[in-house]
Amino acid sequence: MALQTWRRADNEEGMSLRDLEAMAEVQREALARDLENAEPCTSLWLAVIHRALQDLAFLRQKAENEQLKPHERKRIERIREYDPAAFFLDPWFREICDHIGVSADAVRPGGLSRTRPPA
Repeated sequence: MALQTWRRADNEEGMSLRDLEAMAEVQREALARDLENAEPCTSLWLAVIHRALQDLAFLRQKAENEQLKPHERKRIERIREYDPAAFFLDPWFREICDHIGVSADAVRPGGLSRTRPPA
């Protein structure tokens, strides 16, 4: 599974899941503050980025939990339909970030800056 590959790659870089979740939380908080004062188009893209960060954090948190509740399983299925990691890895992600005035490298979660592993 690609998520487990990313997790191994992150751990090889010395980043634990807790470190990644803390970093994602800081990014989510910064994006939430930015949402308050942004133009409509910028607000929309910041909301999309914010949601992708939330979804990716949820997947990473629940990836190895075999005792998921039914609503958690459904959420994971919905998230995997629109893979948040793919969003951060698509070439146009940098264009979106440039358009709204944020650094793609700063927003992109750790472990996703390299080429996407095969699914």
